[in-house]
Amino acid sequence: GVAAGERIELVAPATARWNAETGNTCTNSQLFRRCLYLVTAVANNAVYLNYLEECRDRWVHAVLGPTANFVIVRVAIDYRRELSLEDEEVLVTCRGIGYGTSSVRTQERVYAKAGWLAAEAESVVVAHDPDARTARALTDEERARLDIAIAADADDEPA
Repeated sequence: GVAAGERIELVAPATARWNAETGNTCTNSQLFRRCLYLVTAVANNAVYLNYLEECRDRWVHAVLGPTANFVIVRVAIDYRRELSLEDEEVLVTCRGIGYGTSSVRTQERVYAKAGWLAAEAESVVVAHDPDARTARALTDEERARLDIAIAADADDEPA
């Protein structure tokens, strides 16, 4: 892994886009661009999106089945406290908070191993028809499953 204070060298081909953006006039395909980065921290806010997505996907598939096809259309995150490598592990929770014609609203929370809240989010996923590439209405069976899960999640809502 990478630790704070370490340096990373990025070596990549000098693409046409790179040449245009940097004014590089060398067109030899053997030339590479080099960038040196100083790592100041390892976990950034993009990591939280991965945590949330993984947990949300598991919740959706646990409630609606492993073949449920949904796409994310909204995520709102409130960052409460920074995570670091010293936190070692996180616990991410997801619960259903409502649904519409084709959408499902969830609330996710990211906790440090020590138990404190690092971030909380609300998300909206939409039932998706992969063949038509459009949203589809939730089925009666999906609505019934969501009613049960949302009621159970409300009973377990943290204080």
